[in-house]
Amino acid sequence: MLVDIEILPCIGYFWDRPWETQIIEVVEEWRILSFSAKWLQGKQETHINHKTDKFLVEKLWDLLDEAEVVIGQNIDRFDKRKINARFLYWGLGPPSPYKTIDTLKIARKNFALLSNKQDDLGKFMGTGRKIKVDKDLWLDCIKGKKKALRQMSEYNAQDVLLLEANYLKLRAWSNTNIAIYTDGIACPHCQSDNIRRRGVQKNTTTAYHRVFCNSCLGWSRTVYNIQPEKPLIAI
Repeated sequence: MLVDIEILPCIGYFWDRPWETQIIEVVEEWRILSFSAKWLQGKQETHINHKTDKFLVEKLWDLLDEAEVVIGQNIDRFDKRKINARFLYWGLGPPSPYKTIDTLKIARKNFALLSNKQDDLGKFMGTGRKIKVDKDLWLDCIKGKKKALRQMSEYNAQDVLLLEANYLKLRAWSNTNIAIYTDGIACPHCQSDNIRRRGVQKNTTTAYHRVFCNSCLGWSRTVYNIQPEKPLIAI
């Protein structure tokens, strides 16, 4: 499942320029404004509420409890921890365990790009772009203006569509094995059975067949050692 959240800002009191002084008091903490979730190459749903995030949090809990793998841009540092914080606020325990695939981490680890932001990844790979939003839209969402909430919902939904397109380009570089959720032999990157052996991967004591996926262009190897044990030689 792919997921992305949007959050409302905190409200507080401050003197003069807020970037030059400390906040006196936080009157209202941040909360989730909207989320969009999509099963990979499947159904998508987007929800938004500027008054309370109780329904959003409960819906997210159900979806995450069902998912085995959750994909997001910066999900490990941002989305997952923010969502967990709201679970805690509303008295919910953790959903059933799931793995995460963070497209930001994949990009940072494998490539030397000018930017690893989702919009820039989309531009670089030709997968699409984010919808542009400004501060006025956020202010209108805080006020609950229907047009602004509809535009924010569209923005959130497009983020997940772009996330999916980016992930499909990046998944051959991922180290997360998702083949364990399929029956039979499949590519660990995309679960495709359109794979073939190409060469041997060796080290001092072991050897494995290298495996190439014709679907995602990813590489992996077989599980079992194909190199027989060498006999002991007396010296």
